[in-house]
Amino acid sequence: METRLRTMAFSTLRCLLVVAIAMAGLGLNAYQNQFTVDGLTYVSNDGATVAVYTTADTMTVVNIPETVEHDGVVYDVTGLLYVGSGVRYLRVPASVVDFELSDHPNLHTLSIGTPNIPEDVFSNCYQLKNIIFEETVRTIGFRAFECSVNLMTLTFMSSDTEHFGALWNANDMPHRLGYIEDTPRLIKVRVPQGAVSKFKGRISGYIVEQSETDSYADFIAGGIAYRVTADGEAYVTGCTADTRDLVIPATVTSPQGNTYSVVGIDKFAVSFHEHLRTVSIPESVVSIDKQAFVRNCDIEGITVAQSNPMYSSQGCNVLLNTAEGELLYACKNAVIPQGTLRIGNRAFADCPVMTQPIVIPASVKAIGDSAFYKNTSLGSDLQLAGDLESIGAMAFARCPGIESVTIGTHVNSIGSRALRYCDNLTQMYYNAKNCSVSTGYVLNDWEVIDDLHWLTTTEYMTTGNCSALSEVVVGDGVEVLPEEIFLEQVNLKKVDLPASLQEIGTGAFDGCERLDTLICRAIVPPAWEESNVYGTLNVNKAVLKVPFNSWVRYNTWPWTWFNIEALDAAHKPDVTGDGMVDIADVNTVINAMIGKINNKACDFNGDGNVDISDVNAIINAMLNIVPPEPPVTDDYITFTVNGISFKMVAVEGGSFPMGYLDDGGASTPEQVTVNSFYIGQTEVTSDLWVAVTQSSSFSGGELPVDEVDWWKIQSFLYQLNQLTGKQFRLPTEAEWEFAARGGNKSQGYRYAGSNQIGDVAWWAYNSDRPYVSWDNCGAHDVATKAPNELGLYDMSGNVWEMCEDLYDNDNPNSNDHVMRGGCWQSYADQCTVTARYYAPLWDGTGFRLALTAP
Repeated sequence: METRLRTMAFSTLRCLLVVAIAMAGLGLNAYQNQFTVDGLTYVSNDGATVAVYTTADTMTVVNIPETVEHDGVVYDVTGLLYVGSGVRYLRVPASVVDFELSDHPNLHTLSIGTPNIPEDVFSNCYQLKNIIFEETVRTIGFRAFECSVNLMTLTFMSSDTEHFGALWNANDMPHRLGYIEDTPRLIKVRVPQGAVSKFKGRISGYIVEQSETDSYADFIAGGIAYRVTADGEAYVTGCTADTRDLVIPATVTSPQGNTYSVVGIDKFAVSFHEHLRTVSIPESVVSIDKQAFVRNCDIEGITVAQSNPMYSSQGCNVLLNTAEGELLYACKNAVIPQGTLRIGNRAFADCPVMTQPIVIPASVKAIGDSAFYKNTSLGSDLQLAGDLESIGAMAFARCPGIESVTIGTHVNSIGSRALRYCDNLTQMYYNAKNCSVSTGYVLNDWEVIDDLHWLTTTEYMTTGNCSALSEVVVGDGVEVLPEEIFLEQVNLKKVDLPASLQEIGTGAFDGCERLDTLICRAIVPPAWEESNVYGTLNVNKAVLKVPFNSWVRYNTWPWTWFNIEALDAAHKPDVTGDGMVDIADVNTVINAMIGKINNKACDFNGDGNVDISDVNAIINAMLNIVPPEPPVTDDYITFTVNGISFKMVAVEGGSFPMGYLDDGGASTPEQVTVNSFYIGQTEVTSDLWVAVTQSSSFSGGELPVDEVDWWKIQSFLYQLNQLTGKQFRLPTEAEWEFAARGGNKSQGYRYAGSNQIGDVAWWAYNSDRPYVSWDNCGAHDVATKAPNELGLYDMSGNVWEMCEDLYDNDNPNSNDHVMRGGCWQSYADQCTVTARYYAPLWDGTGFRLALTAP
């Protein structure tokens, strides 16, 4: 501030010296005559041209003419030596080519037509905020507007302006146009229609097109700048830099004596005002641009006329568009009211410490670009939940107070740099179920090539300039992690993934080189096409913790890069911790059983005792087998979930010859034994799916679900088990065939319950149309054909049913699972009780439930 005062004092002194020197004769002695017309004083030495060198102190608006008449002589106005310190608005015509007007203390808005604007001509005009370059301007001299630190708007009336000596976008020029600290204040460049591409990259600022009749300011009255529309209505375009209490009138009279109704406030009109504290808006103002109040967080109060039909202060000094529910701007002491639907762009950007922490209400559905950029009043725990759907670009960038972030379930879009450079952000709870995030690789040969990633991240890979995020918890219900979502989180150490997760996007953890604990609670490993796990993750030391009963499933690529452990230590088969399940673990359990050691992990089955059952459980884990179950006693069990009931039919264990009936004797049936179990009386219906998942994927009803892939089935089973406390699963292939044959009650039928396919199945020739034409064909309601010997419906035809087994048991990396029973499109030989086919995990099919007998 002291430096600024010294600079301003010097500027004022310089202005006075220029006039004094000119008046003393060094400048004005060359002029032969002097005269005053309409408050402007002119000097001339050739009888044909004149220069303006002073004005009356009371003049705030000066329109310099191209010609002036005095004593019958018409002079061309070609020079400008000085105008009074009270001038706020100045128009300089194309005829003026000689200047001396630097260091003007109060010049606010300049309209200039000089074809070739000289160097340094308006330097050190600290209060200059708006410049209109008229159609005649072609070049702008070097540093012509140096140190115009409050400049907010440039308007180019012509696209033919070629040279921008003072307007270039040069990062190495500390006194370039509009420069202040680390951020140029020049934020709006208005250009002719169709000329955006020509100006882009050559000028700093936000470039927008103007209409043919558009101009930034037509006049200034009472310290407020206005533009007038063709309809004779006035819009506020700015106010003087020293304004503290801005009172916008309902009507305004121009210097020419014309009266206009004030109906709106333009974009950036009242922006970047360090002195502004209060704003009063009349009833007549019904149009306020969304960015009218950018970076004015020192404002203590905005009042709006209570009868204003569009805007309301809501009793807490905020400006709210009540029709759209959008918070346009909040004051220093504001509270965001319940009912706000959208927080506008930059509404809280660059705010100093406010009188109370900002709380985002649950009603907010959208947060605009840079809405909280550099805000210091957000609490440490940022809740982006409730009804929130979209988060704009840079919405929370550079907010140092954020330590933890919760992303809500409804968030579907997160813009670029939304949480970039939040230096203290260490923890995240990510619950978005269907979200896209802005991503981009940051590094390429040590250069930044794409800086769009949404999350706090590594920048240039320099020490101390890295992401602080260390822990992420992904909420239950999330099925897909977007690609590159946690790209370059170099300090991320722990990630907890839910049981519902079905897919991890490519590159989701690229560059997370310190990730040492990855918890994945999904029973079935999520699909993860990760081609470069090694080298991007801390895989040499990282631990992957998975459910005990999924141990074998995770023992495939790319999960084998990790050291796999069971989530529940009491159910960890490797009780010795040597990385293998072998006889050493059996011996350890025996020693614990006879009291030689005290090891709680040896209670492998979790019954509270270390005994022979734990030894057997370890051996079964070694052999990857399931112990036999006791026989079933009930004929069926009925379950009800959210009002929808379904039956599980008891199937008593037994042996049968398992083999394909229609292979011409090529295969020899294998005698197979199954334990007692329960199986669904029907295929899983649309009603049951909706009741369990609360999803709109199906409309409900008794149709069997179809076109669901392996991962969706596993998610359904997980949710069903959570609701019932049971362990529903898919049937094994042997269980399915045994039940389809009729179990121990089998009559040896070719199809499930009959040798006549039409009695028990919907197939190609009875599903409304022939197989050759599928129009209007489709599945039918379950249990509309006859059951088999066990009372099971539709085990032949209707929809294919997926089983637990791989189609090729000799290939543990196979993605093909067994399908049984045929469907409404199938020929008869595909619907027999022995026919087997396969489908990749990602193919859609139907299924029925199985349950191990108690």
